[in-house]
Amino acid sequence: MTSLYGVKISDDDDGEVLGSSCGGCGFHSAPASAACPVCGRRMDARSFRPVGTVWARTLVSFAVHGTTGPSEFAYIDLDAGPRLLARSSRPEGTGELSPGDRVRVGVVDGVPSVTAREGANNV
Repeated sequence: MTSLYGVKISDDDDGEVLGSSCGGCGFHSAPASAACPVCGRRMDARSFRPVGTVWARTLVSFAVHGTTGPSEFAYIDLDAGPRLLARSSRPEGTGELSPGDRVRVGVVDGVPSVTAREGANNV
């Protein structure tokens, strides 16, 4: 199990993102939450498929989480799930991701990361 900022991704082949969903209003969260921040009802534990769409991305010019140089990060809207922050698995941080790109999130060097783009066999 890998966790960064509370977001947990299973280390198995499925790489599910663990979180929660509200049965009342349908809000999804990763990391998991006990109470819904929208309607206040109890949230139920749930796992989400680690595939989604890039909502936004940024390039950070300084070392982050053990990197030695620029790092690319993206907010990913998981299909039928929450939005989460993930690092690009490209160490050079070239800014290759764009909003609207379809991607898979997994674990790289112990950090939730974008690991594949749509069209790859494992997306």
